[in-house]
Amino acid sequence: MTRDDDLVTEQLELAADRFDFLNALDGARLDKRDLTEALPYSRSTVDRAIRDLTAAGFVLDDGDYTTSLKGGQFISLFRSTRTAAADVLELDSFVAGAAADYPLPVEAVVGADELRTDPRVSHPFDALGNRLKATNNGTFVLPYLPSQTFVDRCTTWLVDGHSCRFVAPDSVVTAIWRAYPAFLETVQTVSDCELRVGEVPPFAIAQTTLDGTPHTMVVAYDDDARASCVIENTSKRAVAWARSRVQSIWEAASPFDLNGNADGDAPETEADDADARRMTRMPRQTTRTPKRRRPIPPQLTTAVQVQRFAARRSPRRCGHRGSSDSLRRTSTASASRRRWRAGAPDSTSARSAPVTPSTASARPKTDART
Repeated sequence: MTRDDDLVTEQLELAADRFDFLNALDGARLDKRDLTEALPYSRSTVDRAIRDLTAAGFVLDDGDYTTSLKGGQFISLFRSTRTAAADVLELDSFVAGAAADYPLPVEAVVGADELRTDPRVSHPFDALGNRLKATNNGTFVLPYLPSQTFVDRCTTWLVDGHSCRFVAPDSVVTAIWRAYPAFLETVQTVSDCELRVGEVPPFAIAQTTLDGTPHTMVVAYDDDARASCVIENTSKRAVAWARSRVQSIWEAASPFDLNGNADGDAPETEADDADARRMTRMPRQTTRTPKRRRPIPPQLTTAVQVQRFAARRSPRRCGHRGSSDSLRRTSTASASRRRWRAGAPDSTSARSAPVTPSTASARPKTDART
């Protein structure tokens, strides 16, 4: 039966505002003077709080004050809520920046054994790879290409006869085939090991049983595909959620056949190719063919060398790129400068010298009658 929403809100607000008093009275019997000494409040504040809590049914007054069953249950709820909120705040740098529709439920976070955020996150699956020998089976959901260290340790683990399941999108499988072909071959040849291709959430899930205890690891990534949040949880709620989520992903995925895809080293489309390279985070490799020069016949070696020497000494190589007329004008100017330095008259300058009044009067006059 559902009570009135206003009443529920009022009771929650009162319990939240007076949580210190309920927490001090839970399992204890105190009078007002004891409460005043135990809590940093004045006597008037203590009187008002006890009056409100007693009227709401959270506290019993039989000479001393103690919590009722209702007050004890509210205290338990608030304590668990505060603990869950503290777990969420451990991931504040990640959850505060993620959208509300990010598919990571609170069940995966609450009660976690270890919570890490960037910059304390570095190759989280490598640490899990060190503990694979403590389990006989595991299921891994991989939204991005795993590291070389994890793949090597997982390959050794599979060769030792352990069972495992992998789920990854098609682009990641293509990236694994390019980066770690031996790993895919091991997955195909080892019994009780299977790889499926399908849609996966934006975070990785590792479900294992370490030393007999069910273990769940969740690795969330940022927009650059870098691990930014790691959650390791062994609580019953987290393990139950991981099993249900992984099973639904596994049933919706399709089996991967290495024989049917072995000849497709490259994706079928350019979009798949770009997506696969984004998953691998490797630069595109380009190969340039060096330009081949035509060999010079032995009988032409000397002539070619002469031509190259003449080309290096030509005026055009020295910055003169004009026509042959420009080159002749440059040679004439050089000759004129040499004659001027030697004191010889410059015919070019004489022809181009202007006529002044003094030079005109110095010329001999010619009789018009003669």
